Amino acid sequence: MAPSVLSRSLRTLTGQSVEAPVLSKPVALHSGSTCWFARLELYDEVLVLSGWGWTGPVEEQIALSDITTVDKWSSTAGPNLRIHSAGRGNPLVLRVKGAFFWERALEERGVTVKRRH
Repeated sequence: MAPSVLSRSLRTLTGQSVEAPVLSKPVALHSGSTCWFARLELYDEVLVLSGWGWTGPVEEQIALSDITTVDKWSSTAGPNLRIHSAGRGNPLVLRVKGAFFWERALEERGVTVKRRH
């Protein structure tokens, strides 16, 4: 699993090694929840969405094995990724820069990505 924000901060401060994400980008959420400074990180076995909500720091981990499908659009505005997972009621809808790289990295890890137009 990916290290939590607190765990990564402590490891960085103490000089211990920290697992580096394969991809990491700021995102804009379109799922209806408020999350400022949202960031999506891809690790070998998990996606991590982190940011700040109304009550403080927010972090959600989605195991790649729980992801049923990812829909990807080649749009210039609005959301370009929708992530459906078994452990989440509603899909995660977001806009991320470099969606092509996310598509490739997810496919390399066995996640089904459907291109939408």
